[in-house]
Amino acid sequence: VQNGGAGWAADGGAWHTGGDTLYTLAQGAHTISFRSVDAILTPTNVMVSLTNGVFTTITVTYVPYGHLIVTLDPEQARDAGAQWIVDGYEAVTSGVEVILTPGTHWVQYSAVAGWVAPTSEVVTITSGGQLNFPRSYAPDVDTDRDGVPDNWEWTYLGGMNFTEADDPDQDGVINLLE
Repeated sequence: VQNGGAGWAADGGAWHTGGDTLYTLAQGAHTISFRSVDAILTPTNVMVSLTNGVFTTITVTYVPYGHLIVTLDPEQARDAGAQWIVDGYEAVTSGVEVILTPGTHWVQYSAVAGWVAPTSEVVTITSGGQLNFPRSYAPDVDTDRDGVPDNWEWTYLGGMNFTEADDPDQDGVINLLE
């Protein structure tokens, strides 16, 4: 990254490139900071304590960010508001690239009326890598025509043996209103 603008400075002074040696620093504590570079994770500041006559070397690594793109289908679900969310932050529309630090990230999918969202998942982003994956929303159908979507019946009732007027959990609220 040396030629890409990376550099370091001691105590907020002039910028230097990797491999430079600075002989003018006094004995004592100093802060080494690093210049940021687009699409690269900048190293955190390093505190050093210099002693007269002792040569100190600092090695840091600039790590390229990774990229994540999720494409949501079908178009009707996107038109109804389907989006994806990384690590609980802001919702993102289908096909938008998100730049992330390398490592694991939690991906969730927004609830959309009339659609069953994909299952939330953990993804691993590699340094400098790009992860593209499609995910599909499924129509939330009512095959037994009882007024309660099949997905809700299976998730909350364990099957499709109840109607919209039933109250199997006996909480005083019928299925249609839950």
